[in-house]
Amino acid sequence: MHKIFSFIIISYNRAEDTIDAVKNVLSLDDVQGWKKEIIVLNNNSTQDYIEFENYIKEIPTSEKYQINYIHHDQNLGVAGGRNFCIRKSTGTYLFFLDDDAEIVQKDVIQIVLNKFEQYKSDNIGIIGCLGKNPFTNELQMPIKNKKLIKNKDDVFYNLFYGFGHVFS
Repeated sequence: MHKIFSFIIISYNRAEDTIDAVKNVLSLDDVQGWKKEIIVLNNNSTQDYIEFENYIKEIPTSEKYQINYIHHDQNLGVAGGRNFCIRKSTGTYLFFLDDDAEIVQKDVIQIVLNKFEQYKSDNIGIIGCLGKNPFTNELQMPIKNKKLIKNKDDVFYNLFYGFGHVFS
């Protein structure tokens, strides 16, 4: 029996970006004993998602992942959409990913699992991802006082960007 690692993607009027986001998640390294659950919420888009729907129909079934596509009949907003998807997910970990974001570290699942294990005595609850500004190529984190950064790998702070973060 596999443990579940959920990826939650909320989309509104960006079907092509959502295809890329699902492809990105499927391309991530698998971790033995873990299955990827991908939940995609169409947040009542006004644009047609037939291209996305056709794409997910063509993805072969696998024991390594499952895709759950939900087209909601009302726009729940970001917070409401995330809360809705939390209720639909079955994962031990929930990775929230914007539909136009890309995960560049292929071993991110193992990295996240290692970080939660490493800091379990600290009761860590959320891991936020760094973002790269597509215009300047600079890494971004929501921290104003850079003196608080003692270790470039792990920064403990009470803010994180919504485009990519993981809850336990």
